[in-house]
Amino acid sequence: MAESNKQIAFEFLNGPHKGKVFPVQVGMVLGRSQGDIVLRDKKASTRHAEVQERSEGLFLVDLISQNGLWLGREKKKEILLSPGAEIRIAQTQIRVVAISSQKTEALKNLKAEIRRSADLPQTAIAKVHPFNPPLELLFRQGPQAGESVVLGFGPRRVGSQVLDLELQDPSAPPLAFELRANATGVEVHSLNPDGVLLNGERVRNHQLREGDLIQVGQTVMEVRPYVSEDVST
Repeated sequence: MAESNKQIAFEFLNGPHKGKVFPVQVGMVLGRSQGDIVLRDKKASTRHAEVQERSEGLFLVDLISQNGLWLGREKKKEILLSPGAEIRIAQTQIRVVAISSQKTEALKNLKAEIRRSADLPQTAIAKVHPFNPPLELLFRQGPQAGESVVLGFGPRRVGSQVLDLELQDPSAPPLAFELRANATGVEVHSLNPDGVLLNGERVRNHQLREGDLIQVGQTVMEVRPYVSEDVST
């Protein structure tokens, strides 16, 4: 991908991902229950829109969805992803933002740190796999109590100083754990064995099950499979 593409991200203005920033990648799909970013929005289609690259730049393209894409009050089939653009997918509001060069460099450093901690080759870090079914983390305790995050693919990194799933908990380590897809579901891989508890015990690797409790600092998250509230396309 061109270097300029790495400077664009989606910032979510409402919904379960509110406040989160996702770096944009060519081929990224947004949808209600399938895609790289799973929207907990029953008005969105299963696979709603995809990021595509054209000579003019990156576009978010409608995948023949039920409710389309909206830029302001105009319904669009595709939208040029320029910083400042505010896009609506069903009930979900998204702003296109520019990522500073410092954040881009931080993301590179974070990947390198994960690679060292997990002792994995670089190709394993870059490979993305869907979570089947999507995974929901419900915050039970801590600064984000009452919130939930739906994750549709992995690996996903969690900590107080990450660009992926940031914990708003000053007692949490900068890089706490990683969620990875495997043949039977999702596995948690601790990147800070002394700072991550699963059901009250320290673990290195563990297959996640419904009802598991992950504790990082003062934050407790309950693991739940995400079930779509709407079965229509």
